[in-house]
Amino acid sequence: MYVVTLPASAARNASAYSVAAMKAGADILEVRGDITPGLRPFASSIPRMLSPRNGDLERLETAGAAYLDLDLNEAGFTVGASKLVISFHDYFSCPSREELLETAARARDRGAEIVKIAVTPREPSELLMLHHLQEELQWTGPCAILAMGPLAKANRLLSPFRNALTYTTVRKEDAAAPGQLAIGEHRQLEGVSPPDLYGIFGGLDLQTASPEIHDRLFKLQKRRARYAAFPGSDLKANFRALAEMGLRGCSITAPYKNAILPLLGEQDDDVVRCQAANTAVLQDDGSWKGYQTDTAGFLRGYPELRGLKKVTVVGSGGVVPAILLAGEKLGWAETRVCARNGEALDSLRRTFKIEGASLDTLGDSAVDAIIWTLPLDRGELKLPKPSSDEAIAVDLRYGQDTLFMRLADGAGFMAKDGTAMLMEQALAQNELFSKRKTTAADRSVLAELAEEMGAADGE
Repeated sequence: MYVVTLPASAARNASAYSVAAMKAGADILEVRGDITPGLRPFASSIPRMLSPRNGDLERLETAGAAYLDLDLNEAGFTVGASKLVISFHDYFSCPSREELLETAARARDRGAEIVKIAVTPREPSELLMLHHLQEELQWTGPCAILAMGPLAKANRLLSPFRNALTYTTVRKEDAAAPGQLAIGEHRQLEGVSPPDLYGIFGGLDLQTASPEIHDRLFKLQKRRARYAAFPGSDLKANFRALAEMGLRGCSITAPYKNAILPLLGEQDDDVVRCQAANTAVLQDDGSWKGYQTDTAGFLRGYPELRGLKKVTVVGSGGVVPAILLAGEKLGWAETRVCARNGEALDSLRRTFKIEGASLDTLGDSAVDAIIWTLPLDRGELKLPKPSSDEAIAVDLRYGQDTLFMRLADGAGFMAKDGTAMLMEQALAQNELFSKRKTTAADRSVLAELAEEMGAADGE
Protein backbone atom coordinates (compact mmCIF):
# COMPACT_ATOMS: atom_id res chain seq x y z
CA MET A 1 0.00 0.00 0.00
CA TYR A 2 1.16 3.50 -0.82
CA VAL A 3 1.43 5.97 2.07
CA VAL A 4 1.62 9.69 1.27
CA THR A 5 2.48 12.19 4.01
CA LEU A 6 0.50 15.42 4.28
CA PRO A 7 3.04 18.23 3.66
CA ALA A 8 3.07 21.46 5.66
CA SER A 9 2.19 23.37 2.49
CA ALA A 10 -1.17 21.55 2.31
CA ALA A 11 -2.13 21.84 5.98
CA ARG A 12 -4.73 24.56 5.34
CA ASN A 13 -6.59 22.40 2.84
CA ALA A 14 -5.93 18.86 3.98
CA SER A 15 -9.19 17.53 2.54
CA ALA A 16 -8.32 18.73 -0.96
CA TYR A 17 -4.84 17.23 -0.62
CA SER A 18 -6.34 13.87 0.34
CA VAL A 19 -8.31 13.95 -2.92
CA ALA A 20 -5.13 14.71 -4.87
CA ALA A 21 -3.30 11.89 -3.08
CA MET A 22 -6.13 9.47 -3.83
CA LYS A 23 -6.13 10.42 -7.52
CA ALA A 24 -2.37 9.94 -7.63
CA GLY A 25 -2.85 6.39 -6.34
CA ALA A 26 -2.23 6.70 -2.59
CA ASP A 27 -3.97 4.24 -0.26
CA ILE A 28 -3.22 6.00 3.05
CA LEU A 29 -2.72 9.65 4.05
CA GLU A 30 -0.20 10.04 6.85
CA VAL A 31 -0.51 13.04 9.17
CA ARG A 32 2.67 13.71 11.13
CA GLY A 33 2.70 15.78 14.29
CA ASP A 34 6.16 17.13 13.58
CA ILE A 35 5.17 18.35 10.10
CA THR A 36 1.60 19.61 10.60
CA PRO A 37 1.19 20.11 14.37
CA GLY A 38 -2.17 21.32 15.74
CA LEU A 39 -4.04 20.27 12.61
CA ARG A 40 -7.82 20.51 12.88
CA PRO A 41 -10.05 17.51 12.03
CA PHE A 42 -10.74 17.19 8.31
CA ALA A 43 -12.52 14.84 5.95
CA SER A 44 -10.13 12.53 4.13
CA SER A 45 -10.85 10.70 0.90
CA ILE A 46 -8.54 7.87 1.93
CA PRO A 47 -7.78 6.22 5.31
CA ARG A 48 -5.62 8.24 7.67
CA MET A 49 -2.47 7.30 9.52
CA LEU A 50 -1.59 9.41 12.56
CA SER A 51 2.14 9.66 13.36
CA PRO A 52 2.63 11.92 16.42
CA ARG A 53 6.47 12.08 16.32
CA ASN A 54 6.20 13.99 19.62
CA GLY A 55 4.11 16.66 17.87
CA ASP A 56 0.59 17.86 18.55
CA LEU A 57 -2.15 15.73 16.97
CA GLU A 58 -4.59 15.95 19.88
CA ARG A 59 -7.33 17.54 17.79
CA LEU A 60 -7.24 14.57 15.42
CA GLU A 61 -7.13 11.94 18.16
CA THR A 62 -10.88 11.96 18.69
CA ALA A 63 -11.56 11.82 14.94
CA GLY A 64 -9.97 8.38 14.72
CA ALA A 65 -7.65 6.93 12.12
CA ALA A 66 -7.11 3.63 10.36
CA TYR A 67 -3.45 3.49 11.45
CA LEU A 68 -1.41 4.81 14.35
CA ASP A 69 2.36 5.00 13.79
CA LEU A 70 4.44 5.41 16.95
CA ASP A 71 8.22 5.63 17.23
CA LEU A 72 9.64 2.71 19.15
CA ASN A 73 10.37 4.82 22.24
CA GLU A 74 7.47 7.24 21.84
CA ALA A 75 4.79 7.46 24.50
CA GLY A 76 1.56 6.20 23.00
CA PHE A 77 -1.95 7.49 22.83
CA THR A 78 -4.96 5.55 21.72
CA VAL A 79 -6.94 6.12 18.57
CA GLY A 80 -10.10 4.15 18.02
CA ALA A 81 -9.93 1.12 15.73
CA SER A 82 -6.36 1.84 14.62
CA LYS A 83 -3.83 -0.68 13.39
CA LEU A 84 -0.58 -0.11 15.22
CA VAL A 85 2.65 0.60 13.35
CA ILE A 86 5.81 0.77 15.47
CA SER A 87 8.66 2.62 13.78
CA PHE A 88 12.40 2.90 14.23
CA HIS A 89 14.37 5.61 12.41
CA ASP A 90 18.11 6.24 12.09
CA TYR A 91 18.83 9.29 9.96
CA PHE A 92 22.60 8.98 10.23
CA SER A 93 23.61 5.33 9.94
CA CYS A 94 22.53 1.75 9.45
CA PRO A 95 22.70 -0.44 12.58
CA SER A 96 23.80 -4.06 12.28
CA ARG A 97 21.46 -6.89 11.32
CA GLU A 98 21.52 -8.16 14.90
CA GLU A 99 20.60 -4.74 16.29
CA LEU A 100 17.75 -4.36 13.83
CA LEU A 101 16.39 -7.83 14.57
CA GLU A 102 16.35 -6.90 18.25
CA THR A 103 14.62 -3.62 17.39
CA ALA A 104 11.96 -5.46 15.41
CA ALA A 105 11.39 -7.87 18.31
CA ARG A 106 10.88 -4.95 20.68
CA ALA A 107 8.36 -3.45 18.26
CA ARG A 108 6.40 -6.71 18.15
CA ASP A 109 6.48 -6.83 21.97
CA ARG A 110 4.81 -3.40 21.97
CA GLY A 111 1.98 -4.85 19.91
CA ALA A 112 3.03 -3.73 16.45
CA GLU A 113 0.88 -5.13 13.68
CA ILE A 114 3.35 -3.59 11.20
CA VAL A 115 7.04 -3.04 11.98
CA LYS A 116 8.64 -0.14 10.15
CA ILE A 117 12.43 0.30 10.07
CA ALA A 118 13.95 3.24 8.20
CA VAL A 119 17.72 3.64 8.33
CA THR A 120 20.52 5.35 6.39
CA PRO A 121 22.99 2.97 4.69
CA ARG A 122 26.48 4.32 4.10
CA GLU A 123 27.63 1.59 1.73
CA PRO A 124 25.64 -0.19 -1.01
CA SER A 125 26.46 -3.53 0.67
CA GLU A 126 24.21 -2.43 3.56
CA LEU A 127 21.31 -2.38 1.11
CA LEU A 128 21.71 -6.15 0.76
CA MET A 129 21.60 -6.56 4.53
CA LEU A 130 18.30 -4.65 4.59
CA HIS A 131 17.10 -6.77 1.67
CA HIS A 132 17.74 -9.95 3.64
CA LEU A 133 16.37 -8.42 6.85
CA GLN A 134 13.04 -7.81 5.16
CA GLU A 135 12.96 -11.46 4.06
CA GLU A 136 13.57 -12.58 7.64
CA LEU A 137 11.10 -10.24 9.31
CA GLN A 138 8.20 -10.85 6.96
CA TRP A 139 7.80 -14.28 8.57
CA THR A 140 7.05 -12.59 11.90
CA GLY A 141 4.35 -10.37 10.40
CA PRO A 142 3.91 -7.40 8.03
CA CYS A 143 6.87 -5.03 7.88
CA ALA A 144 8.38 -2.13 5.95
CA ILE A 145 12.18 -2.04 5.72
CA LEU A 146 13.25 1.25 4.15
CA ALA A 147 16.51 2.96 3.25
CA MET A 148 16.96 6.71 3.47
CA GLY A 149 19.56 9.06 2.03
CA PRO A 150 21.67 8.99 -1.17
CA LEU A 151 21.63 5.18 -1.42
CA ALA A 152 17.89 4.77 -0.91
CA LYS A 153 16.71 4.56 -4.50
CA ALA A 154 17.29 0.85 -5.15
CA ASN A 155 15.55 -0.08 -1.90
CA ARG A 156 12.64 2.28 -2.57
CA LEU A 157 12.16 0.98 -6.11
CA LEU A 158 11.70 -2.55 -4.75
CA SER A 159 9.52 -1.50 -1.80
CA PRO A 160 6.06 -2.04 -3.41
CA PHE A 161 7.04 -5.60 -4.25
CA ARG A 162 8.32 -6.44 -0.77
CA ASN A 163 6.96 -4.15 1.97
CA ALA A 164 3.57 -3.91 3.61
CA LEU A 165 3.78 -0.12 3.31
CA THR A 166 5.58 2.00 0.72
CA TYR A 167 6.13 5.59 1.83
CA THR A 168 6.01 8.00 -1.08
CA THR A 169 5.02 11.53 -2.05
CA VAL A 170 2.78 13.21 -4.60
CA ARG A 171 5.44 15.79 -5.46
CA LYS A 172 9.15 15.13 -5.13
CA GLU A 173 9.71 18.42 -3.31
CA ASP A 174 7.25 17.34 -0.59
CA ALA A 175 9.15 14.17 0.34
CA ALA A 176 8.88 13.52 4.08
CA ALA A 177 12.12 11.52 4.24
CA PRO A 178 15.39 11.66 2.26
CA GLY A 179 15.22 9.17 -0.60
CA GLN A 180 11.46 8.95 -1.04
CA LEU A 181 10.30 8.53 -4.64
CA ALA A 182 7.22 10.19 -6.12
CA ILE A 183 4.15 7.99 -6.33
CA GLY A 184 3.99 8.55 -10.07
CA GLU A 185 7.39 6.85 -10.36
CA HIS A 186 6.09 3.82 -8.48
CA ARG A 187 2.91 3.66 -10.54
CA GLN A 188 4.90 3.62 -13.79
CA LEU A 189 6.77 0.54 -12.57
CA GLU A 190 3.85 -1.52 -11.32
CA GLY A 191 3.76 -5.13 -12.46
CA VAL A 192 4.02 -8.71 -11.29
CA SER A 193 7.79 -8.50 -10.82
CA PRO A 194 10.24 -5.79 -9.70
CA PRO A 195 11.71 -3.42 -12.32
CA ASP A 196 15.14 -4.05 -13.80
CA LEU A 197 17.82 -2.33 -11.74
CA TYR A 198 20.82 -0.46 -13.17
CA GLY A 199 23.23 1.97 -11.54
CA ILE A 200 26.64 3.58 -11.26
CA PHE A 201 29.48 2.66 -8.89
CA GLY A 202 31.84 5.39 -7.76
CA GLY A 203 33.69 6.72 -4.73
CA LEU A 204 32.06 8.15 -1.63
CA ASP A 205 32.16 11.63 -3.21
CA LEU A 206 30.26 10.48 -6.31
CA GLN A 207 28.39 13.28 -8.08
CA THR A 208 26.66 12.17 -11.26
CA ALA A 209 23.90 13.00 -13.73
CA SER A 210 23.72 9.39 -14.93
CA PRO A 211 20.53 8.41 -13.02
CA GLU A 212 18.61 11.27 -14.63
CA ILE A 213 20.02 10.44 -18.06
CA HIS A 214 19.23 6.73 -18.01
CA ASP A 215 15.86 7.09 -16.29
CA ARG A 216 14.76 9.50 -19.03
CA LEU A 217 15.80 6.98 -21.66
CA PHE A 218 14.06 4.11 -19.87
CA LYS A 219 10.86 6.15 -19.56
CA LEU A 220 10.98 7.14 -23.23
CA GLN A 221 11.46 3.49 -24.16
CA LYS A 222 8.66 2.45 -21.76
CA ARG A 223 11.01 0.04 -20.02
CA ARG A 224 10.26 -1.14 -16.49
CA ALA A 225 13.78 -0.22 -15.43
CA ARG A 226 15.45 2.44 -13.32
CA TYR A 227 19.00 3.56 -12.56
CA ALA A 228 20.50 4.52 -9.18
CA ALA A 229 23.79 5.84 -7.80
CA PHE A 230 25.96 3.57 -5.61
CA PRO A 231 28.71 5.64 -3.95
CA GLY A 232 30.93 3.52 -1.74
CA SER A 233 34.40 2.57 -0.57
CA ASP A 234 34.44 -1.19 -1.27
CA LEU A 235 33.69 -1.96 -4.93
CA LYS A 236 33.96 -5.73 -4.62
CA ALA A 237 31.49 -6.02 -1.72
CA ASN A 238 29.14 -3.42 -3.13
CA PHE A 239 29.11 -4.84 -6.66
CA ARG A 240 28.37 -8.35 -5.41
CA ALA A 241 25.67 -7.03 -3.07
CA LEU A 242 23.81 -5.19 -5.83
CA ALA A 243 24.24 -8.14 -8.19
CA GLU A 244 22.49 -10.33 -5.62
CA MET A 245 19.69 -7.74 -5.41
CA GLY A 246 19.03 -8.06 -9.14
CA LEU A 247 21.39 -5.57 -10.81
CA ARG A 248 21.32 -6.05 -14.60
CA GLY A 249 23.92 -3.56 -15.72
CA CYS A 250 26.01 -0.70 -14.41
CA SER A 251 28.36 2.16 -15.09
CA ILE A 252 31.71 2.39 -13.33
CA THR A 253 33.45 5.67 -12.69
CA ALA A 254 36.47 6.90 -10.71
CA PRO A 255 38.17 5.39 -8.83
CA TYR A 256 36.98 1.94 -9.93
CA LYS A 257 37.48 1.70 -13.70
CA ASN A 258 40.50 -0.57 -13.18
CA ALA A 259 39.31 -2.24 -9.99
CA ILE A 260 36.21 -3.64 -11.74
CA LEU A 261 38.29 -5.82 -14.10
CA PRO A 262 38.80 -8.83 -11.76
CA LEU A 263 35.03 -8.98 -11.21
CA LEU A 264 34.29 -9.41 -14.92
CA GLY A 265 34.00 -12.71 -16.71
CA GLU A 266 34.65 -11.23 -20.16
CA GLN A 267 36.03 -7.96 -21.57
CA ASP A 268 35.55 -6.34 -24.95
CA ASP A 269 38.56 -5.35 -27.06
CA ASP A 270 38.57 -1.71 -25.93
CA VAL A 271 38.59 -2.76 -22.27
CA VAL A 272 41.52 -5.08 -22.91
CA ARG A 273 43.41 -2.28 -24.66
CA CYS A 274 42.66 0.37 -22.04
CA GLN A 275 42.75 -1.95 -19.02
CA ALA A 276 39.74 -0.04 -17.77
CA ALA A 277 35.98 -0.52 -18.06
CA ASN A 278 33.19 1.97 -17.53
CA THR A 279 30.27 -0.41 -18.20
CA ALA A 280 29.34 -3.93 -17.09
CA VAL A 281 26.35 -5.93 -18.31
CA LEU A 282 24.91 -9.14 -16.89
CA GLN A 283 25.06 -11.96 -19.44
CA ASP A 284 22.55 -14.78 -19.93
CA ASP A 285 24.88 -17.25 -18.19
CA GLY A 286 25.08 -15.08 -15.06
CA SER A 287 28.56 -13.71 -15.76
CA TRP A 288 29.45 -10.06 -16.30
CA LYS A 289 30.98 -8.56 -19.43
CA GLY A 290 32.89 -5.29 -19.36
CA TYR A 291 32.73 -2.59 -22.00
CA GLN A 292 34.42 0.76 -22.64
CA THR A 293 31.86 3.32 -23.86
CA ASP A 294 33.94 6.38 -22.89
CA THR A 295 35.84 5.99 -26.15
CA ALA A 296 32.64 5.89 -28.20
CA GLY A 297 31.30 8.84 -26.20
CA PHE A 298 34.35 10.98 -26.97
CA LEU A 299 34.41 9.97 -30.65
CA ARG A 300 30.74 10.75 -31.17
CA GLY A 301 30.70 13.79 -28.91
CA TYR A 302 33.57 15.69 -30.55
CA PRO A 303 33.83 14.73 -34.24
CA GLU A 304 35.48 18.12 -34.86
CA LEU A 305 38.62 16.72 -33.21
CA ARG A 306 39.27 14.38 -36.14
CA GLY A 307 42.60 14.64 -37.95
CA LEU A 308 44.34 17.04 -35.55
CA LYS A 309 48.12 17.36 -35.55
CA LYS A 310 48.94 18.28 -31.94
CA VAL A 311 46.77 17.42 -28.94
CA THR A 312 47.59 17.72 -25.23
CA VAL A 313 45.73 15.62 -22.66
CA VAL A 314 45.96 16.83 -19.06
CA GLY A 315 45.87 14.07 -16.45
CA SER A 316 46.49 10.32 -16.32
CA GLY A 317 43.40 9.00 -14.47
CA GLY A 318 40.92 6.26 -15.32
CA VAL A 319 39.30 7.99 -18.31
CA VAL A 320 42.57 8.91 -20.05
CA PRO A 321 43.20 5.53 -21.77
CA ALA A 322 39.75 5.80 -23.36
CA ILE A 323 40.58 9.31 -24.60
CA LEU A 324 43.91 8.17 -26.03
CA LEU A 325 42.22 5.25 -27.79
CA ALA A 326 39.69 7.70 -29.22
CA GLY A 327 42.60 9.89 -30.32
CA GLU A 328 44.05 6.99 -32.29
CA LYS A 329 40.70 6.45 -34.00
CA LEU A 330 40.40 10.19 -34.67
CA GLY A 331 43.85 10.19 -36.28
CA TRP A 332 45.74 12.54 -33.96
CA ALA A 333 49.31 12.87 -35.29
CA GLU A 334 51.00 13.85 -32.00
CA THR A 335 49.54 13.33 -28.54
CA ARG A 336 51.15 14.66 -25.40
CA VAL A 337 49.98 13.69 -21.92
CA CYS A 338 50.88 16.05 -19.08
CA ALA A 339 50.50 14.59 -15.60
CA ARG A 340 52.23 14.42 -12.22
CA ASN A 341 52.00 10.61 -11.83
CA GLY A 342 55.16 9.29 -13.43
CA GLU A 343 54.16 5.64 -13.02
CA ALA A 344 50.84 6.24 -14.77
CA LEU A 345 52.61 8.09 -17.58
CA ASP A 346 54.99 5.16 -18.08
CA SER A 347 52.03 2.79 -18.30
CA LEU A 348 50.31 4.99 -20.88
CA ARG A 349 53.50 5.22 -22.92
CA ARG A 350 53.72 1.43 -23.05
CA THR A 351 50.18 1.16 -24.40
CA PHE A 352 49.83 4.22 -26.63
CA LYS A 353 52.13 6.22 -28.88
CA ILE A 354 52.30 9.35 -26.76
CA GLU A 355 54.77 11.78 -25.33
CA GLY A 356 54.66 11.96 -21.53
CA ALA A 357 55.50 15.19 -19.72
CA SER A 358 55.09 16.85 -16.34
CA LEU A 359 52.31 19.33 -15.62
CA ASP A 360 54.91 22.09 -15.35
CA THR A 361 55.58 21.84 -19.10
CA LEU A 362 51.92 22.18 -20.08
CA GLY A 363 52.32 25.65 -21.59
CA ASP A 364 55.49 24.94 -23.58
CA SER A 365 53.91 24.52 -27.03
CA ALA A 366 50.97 25.50 -29.24
CA VAL A 367 48.25 22.85 -29.77
CA ASP A 368 45.20 22.17 -31.90
CA ALA A 369 43.31 20.87 -28.85
CA ILE A 370 43.71 20.49 -25.10
CA ILE A 371 41.68 17.90 -23.19
CA TRP A 372 41.31 18.51 -19.44
CA THR A 373 40.58 15.29 -17.50
CA LEU A 374 41.47 16.44 -13.97
CA PRO A 375 38.65 16.63 -11.40
CA LEU A 376 39.88 20.01 -10.11
CA ASP A 377 41.12 23.27 -11.58
CA ARG A 378 44.82 24.13 -11.44
CA GLY A 379 44.91 27.89 -11.88
CA GLU A 380 48.66 28.07 -11.37
CA LEU A 381 49.35 26.10 -14.55
CA LYS A 382 50.13 27.97 -17.77
CA LEU A 383 47.97 26.70 -20.65
CA PRO A 384 49.43 26.05 -24.10
CA LYS A 385 48.69 28.53 -26.86
CA PRO A 386 46.04 27.73 -29.49
CA SER A 387 47.59 26.82 -32.85
CA SER A 388 44.81 28.60 -34.72
CA ASP A 389 41.46 30.33 -34.32
CA GLU A 390 39.85 26.88 -34.57
CA ALA A 391 41.78 25.31 -31.67
CA ILE A 392 39.53 23.55 -29.16
CA ALA A 393 39.65 23.08 -25.39
CA VAL A 394 37.50 20.32 -23.86
CA ASP A 395 36.88 20.04 -20.12
CA LEU A 396 35.45 16.58 -19.42
CA ARG A 397 33.62 17.95 -16.40
CA TYR A 398 30.05 19.01 -17.16
CA GLY A 399 27.42 21.40 -15.90
CA GLN A 400 30.02 23.68 -14.28
CA ASP A 401 31.53 27.07 -14.98
CA THR A 402 35.11 25.92 -14.50
CA LEU A 403 38.23 28.03 -14.18
CA PHE A 404 39.90 25.95 -16.90
CA MET A 405 37.16 26.78 -19.40
CA ARG A 406 37.34 30.48 -18.58
CA LEU A 407 41.12 30.50 -18.95
CA ALA A 408 40.97 28.49 -22.17
CA ASP A 409 38.36 30.81 -23.61
CA GLY A 410 40.47 33.81 -22.62
CA ALA A 411 43.51 32.23 -24.30
CA GLY A 412 41.67 31.95 -27.62
CA PHE A 413 40.41 28.35 -27.56
CA MET A 414 36.84 27.36 -28.40
CA ALA A 415 35.91 25.94 -24.99
CA LYS A 416 33.51 23.02 -24.57
CA ASP A 417 32.53 21.03 -21.51
CA GLY A 418 32.07 17.26 -21.16
CA THR A 419 28.32 17.12 -21.69
CA ALA A 420 28.60 15.85 -25.26
CA MET A 421 30.80 12.94 -24.18
CA LEU A 422 28.56 12.23 -21.17
CA MET A 423 25.46 11.98 -23.33
CA GLU A 424 27.06 9.98 -26.11
CA GLN A 425 28.66 7.44 -23.81
CA ALA A 426 25.30 7.09 -22.03
CA LEU A 427 23.62 6.38 -25.37
CA ALA A 428 26.27 3.74 -26.07
CA GLN A 429 25.62 2.24 -22.63
CA ASN A 430 21.87 2.28 -23.21
CA GLU A 431 22.38 0.27 -26.39
CA LEU A 432 24.06 -2.37 -24.23
CA PHE A 433 21.48 -2.16 -21.43
CA SER A 434 18.44 -2.19 -23.72
CA LYS A 435 19.84 -4.27 -26.61
CA ARG A 436 18.58 -1.75 -29.16
CA LYS A 437 20.10 0.91 -31.39
CA THR A 438 19.95 4.59 -30.49
CA THR A 439 17.01 6.41 -32.08
CA ALA A 440 16.39 10.03 -32.98
CA ALA A 441 13.93 10.19 -30.07
CA ASP A 442 16.69 9.05 -27.69
CA ARG A 443 18.96 11.82 -28.89
CA SER A 444 16.17 14.37 -28.65
CA VAL A 445 15.37 13.60 -25.02
CA LEU A 446 19.05 13.85 -24.05
CA ALA A 447 19.47 17.06 -26.02
CA GLU A 448 16.66 18.53 -23.90
CA LEU A 449 18.42 17.34 -20.75
CA ALA A 450 21.75 18.79 -21.90
CA GLU A 451 20.04 22.14 -22.39
CA GLU A 452 18.58 21.94 -18.89
CA MET A 453 22.06 21.19 -17.53
CA GLY A 454 23.44 24.25 -19.27
CA ALA A 455 26.07 22.56 -21.44
CA ALA A 456 28.93 24.97 -22.10
CA ASP A 457 30.01 25.39 -25.71
CA GLY A 458 32.24 28.15 -26.99
CA GLU A 459 30.98 27.89 -30.59
